[in-house]
Amino acid sequence: MLDVKAISFLKKDMKEYYKKLKIGGVLAGHDIQNGHCPEHDGVTRAFVEFVIEKNLKPYILAPDWWLIKGKSN
Repeated sequence: MLDVKAISFLKKDMKEYYKKLKIGGVLAGHDIQNGHCPEHDGVTRAFVEFVIEKNLKPYILAPDWWLIKGKSN
């Protein structure tokens, strides 16, 4: 079962750190292994929701993920 509170905290962290990035800056993390490690499903969900909300291009090489801040986001 996903911990909704944990997902909320993860998304909040992503939003706060993403705001601090300059154009071309990278926000990265790990544990994006949906289905392979159930305890990491919250990371995957938070990441996907954040990417959709911000209309970002995600980069994934499991278990790692990253985003590059562009001019329009």
